[in-house]
Amino acid sequence: MNKDYPRRKIAILVGVILLLVSHLLVFLLDDNKHWHGSWPILYYSMYSKIYHPTVSKRVQVAGVIAKTGEEIILNDSNYIQPFTGRHIERALKKYSKELYSTLAEDLLEKYKRRKQRGFHQGPEISQVRLYFVEWDLQSVIRREPKQLSRNLIAESTYVEEH
Repeated sequence: MNKDYPRRKIAILVGVILLLVSHLLVFLLDDNKHWHGSWPILYYSMYSKIYHPTVSKRVQVAGVIAKTGEEIILNDSNYIQPFTGRHIERALKKYSKELYSTLAEDLLEKYKRRKQRGFHQGPEISQVRLYFVEWDLQSVIRREPKQLSRNLIAESTYVEEH
């Protein structure tokens, strides 16, 4: 022992350390966690849980085929390059809802211009629709994607092809 410290101070220090360690051991071994707040360093409920979202929310761009009326998804394709679903989501967050149909009109024009210039061989479309889609992430992980909802948020005006 160090002669600079009296035995009494060392005994108090060892006693405090033993008290803290015994308190920690009781806390760790006790299944009844109703007194988490009594240990100030160990448990912070605000940071102790990891948030795992179960729903993915995305914007989906669909084109209506002129001849059949069927929809094709335009998000992840060459059809509306350089824009992606993420770019469109950002635009929808930034602008007011009154401009959503204008965005759909612009995407229809972009699709048609790219087709005329030979950038893609997609079908002739007469309309573009924007949807807000929710997916169950657990089903996506199982490779069985399950769409929870699909809500129309905007559409371009119908253009009949000649």
